[in-house]
Amino acid sequence: EMEKWTGKHPFMKHSFIRSLAEGCYDNNVVLVARLLEAYVACISKSLPSALFILSHLDDYDDYQVESQLLQHNKSSEENDRLLSYIGLITIMMDRVKFLAGEDQVSQIPSAQQSGVTLGNVYERLCNSPDSTIGTMLGAVYFGSEYVSPVFYGQLKRAVKSINGIGSHYSAVFGLFGVGENTSALRQRLLEVAITKSRRLEVIGSATQILDALEAFVCQVTSTLSSNPTISNSRQSADTLYNDEQSDKWVRSEASCLSDFTGIPEVMEYCKDHIDPTTWILDVGCGEGYPARQFTTKMGARKVVGVDISKEMIAKAERTAKEQGIAIPDRQCFLVGSANKLTQTLHDNFHRVGVLPGADLYQFGCFDMSVAIFLFNYLSTQETTHCIKDVYNLLRPGGIFVFVVPHPLMPYLSANKKAGIAITKDDDPNMNAADSTREPTLHYDTQNFDKTEDGRSHYFSRRDHTITGVIKTKDGKSLNVQSKFKTFGCYFTAIKEAGFELVEMKEAHVSKEHWESDQEFFSSVNDQPLYVVFKLRKPAVNFSSRFSPKIVWTALHRSNLEAYIKLPMPDVVKEELRRGADEVYALTTAVNKLLARARGGLEWSSCEASLGVYEWNDLSATRKFVTLAKNTLEEFGAVLIQDAEFFPDDTDRSKLCYLILSSLIGPVDDSTRGPLFDVKDYGLDLKAANTLVSVTNADSGWHTDGAAKDKSYKTIGLQCLRPTHGTGGQFMLANAGNCLSSLQVKMPFFLLYELLRPLARDIMEKGKGRGVEESVERQVGSRQSILSKRIRCNAFPVFEQAHMPEAPGKVVKPYVRFRYMREWIESGSRRADLPLSPLLTLALDCLDAELEDQTAFKRCLRRGEIVYSNNHVLAHRRYEFEEHGPAHVRRHMVRVWLRELVDLHEDNN
Repeated sequence: EMEKWTGKHPFMKHSFIRSLAEGCYDNNVVLVARLLEAYVACISKSLPSALFILSHLDDYDDYQVESQLLQHNKSSEENDRLLSYIGLITIMMDRVKFLAGEDQVSQIPSAQQSGVTLGNVYERLCNSPDSTIGTMLGAVYFGSEYVSPVFYGQLKRAVKSINGIGSHYSAVFGLFGVGENTSALRQRLLEVAITKSRRLEVIGSATQILDALEAFVCQVTSTLSSNPTISNSRQSADTLYNDEQSDKWVRSEASCLSDFTGIPEVMEYCKDHIDPTTWILDVGCGEGYPARQFTTKMGARKVVGVDISKEMIAKAERTAKEQGIAIPDRQCFLVGSANKLTQTLHDNFHRVGVLPGADLYQFGCFDMSVAIFLFNYLSTQETTHCIKDVYNLLRPGGIFVFVVPHPLMPYLSANKKAGIAITKDDDPNMNAADSTREPTLHYDTQNFDKTEDGRSHYFSRRDHTITGVIKTKDGKSLNVQSKFKTFGCYFTAIKEAGFELVEMKEAHVSKEHWESDQEFFSSVNDQPLYVVFKLRKPAVNFSSRFSPKIVWTALHRSNLEAYIKLPMPDVVKEELRRGADEVYALTTAVNKLLARARGGLEWSSCEASLGVYEWNDLSATRKFVTLAKNTLEEFGAVLIQDAEFFPDDTDRSKLCYLILSSLIGPVDDSTRGPLFDVKDYGLDLKAANTLVSVTNADSGWHTDGAAKDKSYKTIGLQCLRPTHGTGGQFMLANAGNCLSSLQVKMPFFLLYELLRPLARDIMEKGKGRGVEESVERQVGSRQSILSKRIRCNAFPVFEQAHMPEAPGKVVKPYVRFRYMREWIESGSRRADLPLSPLLTLALDCLDAELEDQTAFKRCLRRGEIVYSNNHVLAHRRYEFEEHGPAHVRRHMVRVWLRELVDLHEDNN
């Protein structure tokens, strides 16, 4: 899965490297020389550690490699390899420089520092006190070996395209291609990444190194593009719009060309989607002219504007206040980069008006977004990042409208430079008196559209910056700037983000414009000026994201037990009893030392014995488990009957249950042990850290797991003794069916309460019978700290997740159900976050729908075991009252499984 993700990373598709490989630039040789120079600076820092790791893959265990790497002295052989690699690339770089000419190379600034920065990232991940075998392998494999075919392949093509370079120079890159090193490194990576902690180390390291590689190429591109042969003189947006320029942009009515021809088209696309509840994100809001129209003329509830220019933001706030617009209730303006939208909003959540949290924007918080002449200031990579960010910030069904200069505009502006008289040949509609006027819009396109030899360019001009001036009706000149992009650049970014293209329009001077002011519009009449895109984030049918197999029809709901029951054959019971006896014997000595104060088996030692025990004869049990898992996969639950193992021996019965569960999936013991006794201890549910399962109270509809970072896919419940009294019915309902129904019955603003992050109470590790006295628990339970912990423990009831359905399958988003009303309400009380009336109503609707969707409702019987999908099914237990002595009272046993074992794995 990481390899698939790596293949789609923006670094692997960077337009600058691709253009170099295609030989698009006039000074391609010079640019290749400078890129190689930066790369040599990188590998001089990173290659020593990489070569050491590759040379010692089989020599050390994890910790030996980690400690040895930090203090190693390279052998002479390693030194020879290192000098050989760096030397060959350096020789090739020198050859390229020679062919380019030193005078030509000197005109372009060096990008060596970018290479040093990238090398430092490699060094930090591979050779620092914080390095681990996971970070090392993740950096070397995903940051070097795995990306070699693409990155080095493009460099090789770029070098081969140079006349006079010789094929033996480009062949140097063959040393870095896929080969024995790559295969061995991949195998070692699979061996190391067998634990969750190691996998997280690998993923974190790979993410850092790939982001660093992308940053490296972007920095090199930025440095090299400062050369006049690539780009004319340019300024960043935050300096381009200084105080003087930002004053010129402030207006209360249409003034410049884009106000008449571009922005009205944006408003036309937006008007049908704005009502008094609409939240709009204006990216690159400038001095707030469009934002004021959204608020005062179109009635939007709130507009949040983000712009990188402090002067523009100051003007936007001042003008809004002058017009009586409430700040920040109706409009909120933030200084921030378009490439860091989520972070900017997160840092200013109190002004935006949303709750903080890592999952804050999981289902979006804006109904609409606009970007009016923003992307002409961003590179292709930055534009792609920004469009993806906007996608994540929009709610499902949200609209995104943006307008950009037409890709043909720079070519059509070639003869319309400031101070150059426009003739009747340029504009047949002009009058003789207008023969010396300056154009309403022009770009300085020198060295852009054609080279000295007259050859035209288009694709190779991607991300080249051109500057220009746009005129206002009162004669002011406004500075503008554009990083050139083709139509393909926008279509690719739209597709990668996941948007649907609803409509696209080429904006131009209309007949009404021309008739109203021929002098102002004459120079741009009948020309494509801007392109307006209207996009939609797909209105996801959330219920379809649940496992498609776990859908209950009306027939299923009418008699679910008939579909999910599975009697256990006697031969399976005998195999499990035999296995339990053998494992029990292995752990007897340990249990004498570790027995609990209240007596009974120490389950952690039993689980350890399970891990080393070799099952010799469980063939019938394995076949039975396959049937159970098939039922569980299809219906979300399986009811195993006739599983009474040892009527008079609770410990051995629980051990049989543990063995059976371990064959269904990995047992989780990280919170409350591998098995948890569910029985009434006479506790008060309102007491801190008390689970409903150790009381006799009604549990309410819920799924197991109150922690944001832990969600059990499968849970099991064994009935050792049923309720000896009244009540205690066990119930199941399908949350997927429930959501499908709620989507029809509830308006989206109410349903959204179940899709946004909700703070949950903190349940500490342990027995679930109150907070144990320890320093950590006492500190963590202080109100000031506990409140923050609860606020951070926020996730939606219907949560979008990205996990594989089974090992080896493609990762794709899906929805999982995570609910317990008690933890939402108690978390709200303890963190001082009052529940809104809307949320209360939404929870009431959810509970009522789950009750209506109930498909299984009865008390479990002795010897029955229920396994259910904790991501799709909700369960509930009614309040019960016991009669009789303790030894006959209700006793269930809970088990939590991390995920199902692949149904197609080898039985061995």
